[in-house]
Amino acid sequence: MGIDRFTAIPFPQSLASALRRILTAGLDAVDPSVAVQNALRRDGHELQIGMPNQPAIRVAVPNGAKLRLVGLGKAAGQMVAAASKVLDGTPHEGMVVAKFPFDGLPNGIHQILGGHPIPSQQSLNAGLALRQFLAGARQGDVVLFLLSGGGSALATLPVPGISLQDVQSLTQALLRAGASIQQINSIRKQIDQVKGGGLARMAQPATCAVLILSDVIGNPLDVIASGPAIADPSTPAEALQTIESLGIGAQVPNGVIGALKAQDGVHRPIVPLIPHIIIGDNQSALSAACQQAVHEGVEVIRVPGFYTGDVVEVAASFCHAIGQTKPGSEGDKPILLAWGGEPTVQVSGNGLGGRNQHLALELLARYKPKNGECIICLATDGDDGPTDAAGAFVDDRTYFAGKKQGYELKTFLQNNDSYHYFEGTGNLLRIGPTGTNVNDLLFYIRK
Repeated sequence: MGIDRFTAIPFPQSLASALRRILTAGLDAVDPSVAVQNALRRDGHELQIGMPNQPAIRVAVPNGAKLRLVGLGKAAGQMVAAASKVLDGTPHEGMVVAKFPFDGLPNGIHQILGGHPIPSQQSLNAGLALRQFLAGARQGDVVLFLLSGGGSALATLPVPGISLQDVQSLTQALLRAGASIQQINSIRKQIDQVKGGGLARMAQPATCAVLILSDVIGNPLDVIASGPAIADPSTPAEALQTIESLGIGAQVPNGVIGALKAQDGVHRPIVPLIPHIIIGDNQSALSAACQQAVHEGVEVIRVPGFYTGDVVEVAASFCHAIGQTKPGSEGDKPILLAWGGEPTVQVSGNGLGGRNQHLALELLARYKPKNGECIICLATDGDDGPTDAAGAFVDDRTYFAGKKQGYELKTFLQNNDSYHYFEGTGNLLRIGPTGTNVNDLLFYIRK
């Protein structure tokens, strides 16, 4: 990404330089521009799509055919700009739907900003624009979808009978209940014409392919950006069951409930089978960070699997892992404990924060780092909840800084006000939007 976003972060002095390089390496590994250029090549009138050392998918672009680029998600601008660079000399046009503006788009690429995490009027405008943009697709044309996290909220086109306000109320209820991204998107797909293969149907009969920067653990293709180019295996009945299991039936608008009941058992149009290629994910970022740590002379221990589920349980598990971490054969080396994933937070208070900030506060409540220890909770997109921070870090100074401010840690936890706690202690990770989005990274390091 070309810059060290962590220069201004006051990490413990003895660890600061190494930590900044480790975290930067993780983000650089999932740079959308690099990932797209690694996966897309042009050979005359043919596109070759696939990651290095993997068989390439070949897509012909006949003379006179239109080539369209559709970017959807937080990294859409960077991905479309990179694809356009690869296609230099091949006529093409495109549309970008993102959260933040991207200044590097060439002529012929239209940009729309949507709302996130709650869909906005701009999100609805984006859904309408995507439908119009794809309506002109003809036999022989090619559409390349470039998807990244956040796409589900950034573009919406509710089915008839459901208003934008209904979608907003539904999303707010799901987020406050701590629903997982799988649960949220399983409902969204039933009530939205963009999702669950909707864009693929709009693009017919053109030839389509999809490049994905994944923000969902395990890379389920039907969940990432709510699967706009793949058939949806979930059902309206399952969506209703999810609402019931979360206990939010009273908060979900009647229009949503009615639409789900009306669609249960109704045959849905076929979605064509389209190749999907993952070009970057959480493990890509975590592996690169760990490789940089080894280069820094740090002993690396990776926690197996991913962390998911309630933030309280994730904090307890990570504290247990910290307690089990023993020096290796080279006891004088610093140790890095690394884990990737994405937790959920049940919101009961009216404070400000995000899942990474809340996780950091939960960890501080359970573990008070000593001198030479540091814990980092980082959202790779630089955008943790409705805040200007990417998460937070805690070290041996954090708890005492809070005490000096008169903060009661338990009160901030109960009010879901992690942002103001860490703003007061100086522990927010303010690094700005990174342009990528591959879930979260969790590190513990000690000298």
